[in-house]
Amino acid sequence: MDKRSYTAHLASIETSLNYIESHLGNIDQHLNKLNERTGNCEVVTAKNTTNIRWIIRIGGGTLGSGGVLAGILKLAGVY
Repeated sequence: MDKRSYTAHLASIETSLNYIESHLGNIDQHLNKLNERTGNCEVVTAKNTTNIRWIIRIGGGTLGSGGVLAGILKLAGVY
């Protein structure tokens, strides 16, 4: 057996491993970016949900108060 053939194969394997490590590093960076975006979207969604709840509470309170006020005015004979 020729020692040079083993050296050539070893160099080829090392080159392949370098490509694989580089590729996995790129995948890792991409996944981290996706995770950051997903986290940002969750924060925005939570803020929107809170804002919508407040709008519903205020709107419901206004309509409810208006209904009560209309009833009082009707009983008073004004409406």
